[in-house]
Amino acid sequence: MFSRAILASLVVPLVAACTDLPPSNCGSARSFSLDIGGCAQFHDLPENAATCNISASTVATGATCWFPEGQDISLCFDQTCHGHGDISPDIIKWGKPRGEKTLTVTNLHVSTCNVHVLSFMYCCEPIRSPVSKDPDAEIAGHEQFI
Repeated sequence: MFSRAILASLVVPLVAACTDLPPSNCGSARSFSLDIGGCAQFHDLPENAATCNISASTVATGATCWFPEGQDISLCFDQTCHGHGDISPDIIKWGKPRGEKTLTVTNLHVSTCNVHVLSFMYCCEPIRSPVSKDPDAEIAGHEQFI
């Protein structure tokens, strides 16, 4: 007879790690595929609070993916996610909290559909706030920033 500990160890679900993709913050568009329930991560977001623009086209595919339902992907910075998911997102000025440096793209189809993410682009730029106005810089059309 198996002990409870052995049985519990046999039924622990397998959790696949996300695929790390090359950095492309404010770079060119890229395309990639996500397996059923799979995810991809980008680890090049700025440390400081930032605003982010994210766009892509998504296509759910697969031999048994005849009538995909719901959203295709979720977009998250570490612990902060954009709504309840997206189909072909076109997000403008989404606020990224300070300290969250990873963007995760997850396939929300967990049973039958892969997702092709096409022309994926993201650009997260730190929020800059004026420290003080320098009268000489203001004349030149510039302000001093942190």
